[in-house]
Amino acid sequence: MTYEIRMGQKVKDIVTGFEGIVVARVEFINGCVQYAVRPKVDDKGNMVESEYIDVDRLKLVNSGVQGMMKTYETTIGGESPPTSTTFD
Repeated sequence: MTYEIRMGQKVKDIVTGFEGIVVARVEFINGCVQYAVRPKVDDKGNMVESEYIDVDRLKLVNSGVQGMMKTYETTIGGESPPTSTTFD
């Protein structure tokens, strides 16, 4: 099964049933790719930690929060353009 997982999609671990939103991607030097999956808050409203899960164990559930997120441009290395922030 080959499909591209994207940030913000809702996925499920086919081994454990762990389900949540993809919030990060890690690629190791040996080629292993894992995604950080953040579940909903617990019954008391507390945040639950993300779990890193191998890509082969993940199944796409739905688009999750994809499209609701703001994208940012980043600069790697060198000088970054000046930014300004205004507080009302």
